[in-house]
Amino acid sequence: MKFRNLLLARGWMCVLVCAGLACSQSPEGTRAGECGDGADNDADGSYDCDDEGCAASPLCTQPPLGDDDDGDDDDSATVTCVPCNDSFNVASLADFQGLAACESISGELNIAEMDAGVTTIPALACLTSIGGSLGLHQNAGLRNLDGFTGLRTVGGDLRLFFNTQLEQIDGFASLESVGGTLAIDLSYALRNVDGFANLTSIGQDLHIYDDPLIEDFDGFASLQSVGNYFAIALCGAVTHLDGFAQLSTVGGSLEVDQNDALEHIDGLAGLTSVGDDLSVSTNAALVHINGLSAITNVPGNLRISRDDSLTSIAGLANLQSVGGELDVTGNASLCQGHAQTLLASVAVGGSTLINSNGGLCP
Repeated sequence: MKFRNLLLARGWMCVLVCAGLACSQSPEGTRAGECGDGADNDADGSYDCDDEGCAASPLCTQPPLGDDDDGDDDDSATVTCVPCNDSFNVASLADFQGLAACESISGELNIAEMDAGVTTIPALACLTSIGGSLGLHQNAGLRNLDGFTGLRTVGGDLRLFFNTQLEQIDGFASLESVGGTLAIDLSYALRNVDGFANLTSIGQDLHIYDDPLIEDFDGFASLQSVGNYFAIALCGAVTHLDGFAQLSTVGGSLEVDQNDALEHIDGLAGLTSVGDDLSVSTNAALVHINGLSAITNVPGNLRISRDDSLTSIAGLANLQSVGGELDVTGNASLCQGHAQTLLASVAVGGSTLINSNGGLCP
C-alpha cells in the first residue's frame, strides 16, 4: 500500500506540474507493466484497469479472482489464460487480481512487503512461466507459496529473501528450471525445501544462507547442475546434504561453510566437477568428507579448514590437481600426518598449506 500511494502521489505531482503547460503523457498501458503497477502513468487521475488506456489489456478483460458473476465460487471455467507482456509489483492481496489470467509473464514478478495478514499466495491457476525474475522479499506474515503450483520455468532469478514466517515452499513442486540464481536467504521459520522435487537445472547460483531451522535439502532430489556458484552457509540445523544426490556439475565455486550440525556431505558423491574454488570450512560437527570422492581436479583454491570434528580427509583420495592454493589447516581433530600423506602427490598451482591440524595420529 505504501508503494502504491507513493506512485499515485508521483502521478498527481505530474498533473500539478503540467497544469496549464504544454505537457503530454503517453497513454496508460503504452509501456509494458503499466496496467498492473499501481501507478497513474499518464497523470490523468486514473490508473491500471480504471484507465481507458488499459481497456484492452489481458489484465483488465478477465474477471477478478473468486468472482465470475455467475453466483458460484468456481471461476476456473470462465478465466481464459493468456500471455501477459508485463512486469508486476505486488504489495497487497488485492494486487493478485491482475495476475488471474496470466499464463506467462514476460517480465518480472516482485512480491514484496505485503501486510502481515497475508499468509499465503492465492492460487495462480494459469501461471506456468515467468520470463524474468520472481522475487518474494520481506513479506512479514507469508507462511507458504502454494499459489505457484503450476509454475514450470523462471527465466531469471528466483529469490526468497527475509520472509521470516515462511514455513514451507511446497508450492514450487512443478518448477523444472531457473535460468538465473535461486536464493533462499534469511528464512527463519523454514524447516525444509521439499518444493523443488522437479527442478533439474539452475543457470547461475544456488545460494542458501542463514536459514537456521532447515533440517535437510531432500527437496532438491532432481537437481543435476548449477551453472555457477553454489553455497550453503549458516544453516545450523542441517545434518546432511543427501538431497543433492543427482548433482554432477557446479560451474563455479562450491562453498559449504559454517553449518554447525552438519555431520557428513555424502549427498555430494555424484559431483564430478567444480569450475573454481571448493571450500568446506567451519562446520563444527563434520567428521569426514567422503562426499568429495569423485572430484579429481579443483581449478581454483581448495580449502578444508576449521572443521573441528574432522578426523579423515580420505574423500580427497582421488584428487589429482589444485589450480590455486591448497589449504588444509586448523582442523582440531585431524591427524597432520594423515593429511600430508594423502595430499603428497597432488599437483598444486599455488601455495600448499597443511598445518595446525591437531588430531591424534594412529
